[in-house]
Amino acid sequence: MATQTTQTTIEAAQMYLDLSSRVTNPAGTFDKAGRFFLADRHSCCSAIRCPSRAFPWSEMVHGRTIVHVAAVTGVDVSELRRAVRAEQKCRAAAETVAA
Repeated sequence: MATQTTQTTIEAAQMYLDLSSRVTNPAGTFDKAGRFFLADRHSCCSAIRCPSRAFPWSEMVHGRTIVHVAAVTGVDVSELRRAVRAEQKCRAAAETVAA
């Protein structure tokens, strides 16, 4: 079954790739103890441990996952995975041409 990639899906794929490569960071705040808290929590965040002094970045790590990006943008996870693979191929091709 062929699916048409929407602009929202393409933007979500670019957002995921930027988050996973640490070009950008998930939206959130740090407290005085250095723990990171996501600005927007979704249903995918319910199983994530609360940040503690021992694990201060548990929510930041989750904020970089494809599941969280799909929840934030409202895109289907499998559709987003396909778009990410396509975007990775485009970026690899652009790097090859530039080199």
